[in-house]
Amino acid sequence: LGQTPEGLQKSVLDSVVEYFQQRHKTKYDDSQVVLGAGAQPLIQTTIEVLAQRAGNKGLKVAVPQPGYGLYPPTVQAAGAELVPIHTDAKDHFLPRPETLYSQLKDGSKKPTDIPHAVLLTEPNNPGGHYYTSKQIKDLAHAIKAREGYVIYDNVFGLTGFAKPMTAPNSVKILKEILGDRLIVIDSVSKSVAAGGVRAGFAATTDPKLAEEIQKRTLAPDPMAMAATSQYLPQSEALAAEHRQVLRQQAEQLSNFFRTRRIPFIKAQGGFSLYADLNAFFSGYRLTLENGQEVELSRENFHELLMSEAGIKIHADTWAGGPEGHYRFVFSIKRLPEAIQRLDQFFSRLKK
Repeated sequence: LGQTPEGLQKSVLDSVVEYFQQRHKTKYDDSQVVLGAGAQPLIQTTIEVLAQRAGNKGLKVAVPQPGYGLYPPTVQAAGAELVPIHTDAKDHFLPRPETLYSQLKDGSKKPTDIPHAVLLTEPNNPGGHYYTSKQIKDLAHAIKAREGYVIYDNVFGLTGFAKPMTAPNSVKILKEILGDRLIVIDSVSKSVAAGGVRAGFAATTDPKLAEEIQKRTLAPDPMAMAATSQYLPQSEALAAEHRQVLRQQAEQLSNFFRTRRIPFIKAQGGFSLYADLNAFFSGYRLTLENGQEVELSRENFHELLMSEAGIKIHADTWAGGPEGHYRFVFSIKRLPEAIQRLDQFFSRLKK
């Protein structure tokens, strides 16, 4: 690598600062940036630090559902209380300000029951949709009014492949409204198709908070840091190539769902489509390879898809969304074969 550990760290920090300036038109300095071994560990560490600051009062973290399946256990592992926020398909499963604080477990709206932090991701996962400027501003103002934090996961931010793509500069909007109550989490792994690069970064205008997070965070290894400093300056160009591939893959899987008349959320970005398969859980049967006949249900669908077609998806409970909704990842090399296997599986269903 030809750099000292200190020199390498400085190179990465400079790359991150420049990335925020160029990509998001926002200014951070080295003291406001945290480096970690991936985005997910940084999310957990951030919640741990906020929970420590909350002390005996405890920390409540609101997470829109459906969402990324690792968020709930991450919140709980960090010592915080999970507050699921249920969303609606008509909103592409994006949270509304009016529902963000009205779905507490006991129905109470006392100040002590209000979540102290909200974990947002854009595009949302698994819906694959970006906020409008108005939506993100309304959310930010609602959270600011309740003195909450936003932990903003922007790992998939550069994957927007829809045409036309009109995503707002959410980082800039959130920072202007929330100030030091915004913590941005990001990495190069998803945007430039470098999944093996276990390096992430966080940014906050509160240097003390950044220092506390950094002390608890596992640092990325030198190779990951070197890759980050190399990829970040080229992230927009590399992501543009990646978006073309993602657009084609999303359309291939979308065409399959349309042909089979399976409702799904048309994604604007990300790696997956979210499909509603409830129509197949009312009397459809499948004859297994061993000759046994079974009735399809939401409890056995993902298992049968794996055992009979060799297609791996999570159970519908993984994303915390409506029953019978499943997340299908399209960002795989053998997507045409996977779609063919899906088609053969559905062709075997009889009512």
